Amino acid sequence: MSSDKLKFAFHSVAYNYMGKILSTISTFFTFIMIVRILNIEDYGKYTLYINTIFFAVILFDFGATEVVLRYIPEFLQKKEIYRIKDLSKKVVYVISLASLLSGLIIFSASALAPSLATKFAIIKFLPYIILFGWAKILSFIFSNILNAFFLQAYRISVETIASFLRLILIYLLIHKGIGVWGIIIIYALMDFMIVGLFYLKVRSRLNIPCKLQDNKYYKKIFKFGMGEYFYKLFWFFTDNRFDIYLISVILGMKQAGYLAFAAGIVNLLVDWSPGLIIRPVIAPLFVREYTGKRDSAQVKYLFQLHNKFLMFVSLPIFVLMAVFIDKLIMYIFDPKYLPSMQVFLIFIVSMCFLNIIIPLRNIIFLIERPDISNISNISAIPKIILIYLFAKLSGINGVAVIYTFSLLVTVMINVILIKKSIDICYPWKAFSRIIFNCLIMGIILFSLRSFVTNKLNLLLITFLGVVVYLIMSYLNKAFEGADRDLLNKMFGAKVWNF
Repeated sequence: MSSDKLKFAFHSVAYNYMGKILSTISTFFTFIMIVRILNIEDYGKYTLYINTIFFAVILFDFGATEVVLRYIPEFLQKKEIYRIKDLSKKVVYVISLASLLSGLIIFSASALAPSLATKFAIIKFLPYIILFGWAKILSFIFSNILNAFFLQAYRISVETIASFLRLILIYLLIHKGIGVWGIIIIYALMDFMIVGLFYLKVRSRLNIPCKLQDNKYYKKIFKFGMGEYFYKLFWFFTDNRFDIYLISVILGMKQAGYLAFAAGIVNLLVDWSPGLIIRPVIAPLFVREYTGKRDSAQVKYLFQLHNKFLMFVSLPIFVLMAVFIDKLIMYIFDPKYLPSMQVFLIFIVSMCFLNIIIPLRNIIFLIERPDISNISNISAIPKIILIYLFAKLSGINGVAVIYTFSLLVTVMINVILIKKSIDICYPWKAFSRIIFNCLIMGIILFSLRSFVTNKLNLLLITFLGVVVYLIMSYLNKAFEGADRDLLNKMFGAKVWNF
């Protein structure tokens, strides 16, 4: 890869991280504010609404977000801008039409059968949930187009401003009794703002006349998109969001609230994972490189480097959370969620499996094999059956164990099937060194637990743990010389010595 592209990759990743750190700060404080203000049952209800919007996004996405992320960089590499405009118009039209028709059908059905809406309260909100999901999908699509054009700075600026506006609005209005649905509306308003600003920028880049298109060219794109669509659709049933819905039915809204709290923290941490943050940068870059060179050896090396970097950043965070989870709940969140502590500890293991899946998804994405992901989703079937059979016996702790085991099965299926198409292997030596460094940090932090009696001590001892981990990583390096040279080349200075 050329020096210019390495510098671009570094700057784009830096943009993504700076923006993500800022938006994560606002999201974190928003999360704390919501869990403190809402009681456990209302927080469970709030989570169900959010998860229903999430499902609406999956249902009406039709694989469009992944299609845009996969093929627009290829069109840019081939200088076929007119194809980008045509593809963008097609996906927006299909998603908008499907969302509009579904909203009208549900609205008509609830008007004709009011007893159904009375029995299932969420039905009356479904047309609005579809509308909010439509805005979220468009924000993802336009975001991926901006990433393909290397406009990360603009995208991140808009998203960061929206996240802080959301925090301010919720802070100003939540004490005035806006309720669960009011919070959802604030989220939706920010999504509509993001869509409008993204659209203006994308339109300025695609201000060219369209050409007549050969529809046969889109057969491959359609096949890839449908594969991704069914993967996301069935992944919802693999995801812990669906488990929250099941628990609300089987064990009640209060237990669903406890499970939603632990899952909410896990999902926030996974969302902050470097694997997900750099994916919008790395995926288009890999596609443009792979389109021109078809170098599988380079892909194999970058897969290993991606996994090293992912574990290097994520594992110490998991260890910190595991050692201090009760202290975090007491001093940062709210003591009423202490019954979620064991669930969260189990979910930390699930986070490790999720971090393994992210780089695997990048390989599947590159070789255009979404069928592998679809096959791996078969793990959702035994998971749902086991939760239904044993939830009342084992409670939410058992649900968390079942969910984590299903992710392990998903990882194993992905690895076995991917290796039949492309040779990949994991950097086990680097992993062992990172684990050892985290173990030393964990032992020191655990010995200092008794000194954590307030927020300030928690922050100071956490900072001490980070320092210990960095010192250990400097002494017991997980990255090889070639890795450090590559990363330092991206930084433009010799700063990566781990």
